[in-house]
Amino acid sequence: MLGAGFGFVLAVLERNAEQMREMATHDGLTGCVNRITFDAMLLNALQRGLRSGEPVSLLMLDLDHFKAINDRYGHRAGDAVLRSFSDVVRTQLRASDTLARVGGEEFAVILPGTDAAGAAHVAESVREAVQSAAVDNQQGGVLRITISVGVACAQDGDGASADLLYQRADNALYQAKAAGRNRVVPASVSALPPAIEPA
Repeated sequence: MLGAGFGFVLAVLERNAEQMREMATHDGLTGCVNRITFDAMLLNALQRGLRSGEPVSLLMLDLDHFKAINDRYGHRAGDAVLRSFSDVVRTQLRASDTLARVGGEEFAVILPGTDAAGAAHVAESVREAVQSAAVDNQQGGVLRITISVGVACAQDGDGASADLLYQRADNALYQAKAAGRNRVVPASVSALPPAIEPA
């Protein structure tokens, strides 16, 4: 009896520890990894890429006009959009890719072993899949969403740090939004971000 009781207690403790690890590393709403975990994973991916000579790409994704969805349909609909968006993006990624929620409606994807052209292809596939998805608006109807995507790649031993790669992708994202949204912009053709992000 004592042994069985001790085993039960250990099982409960292990389950609680696993739940705590999940809460510490993942976003509770979308199940994506959180910003702290993303930063560590990006650094790790770049270090592995440097050792192996393989490229590492980063996508920065932002939902277009997300504030208008919250304002018109309410925050429950906004939460449904974020969950649906995350699910759609995952269908376009490999098991080795990492989807993170890095801000309110801003997400990032780490693509190990993927060059700039491959990353742009993935980004366009994600953009098209998101645009085609129908999301429950929590009021008996559906709504459509679009995203803007910035793409950056570290390759050929260019020595890009995690911060620099993030900045390149983020600058490209700003350019995509400034150019009218619902588009993919590679970092190589991006400009510096505007002083104020377009609404």
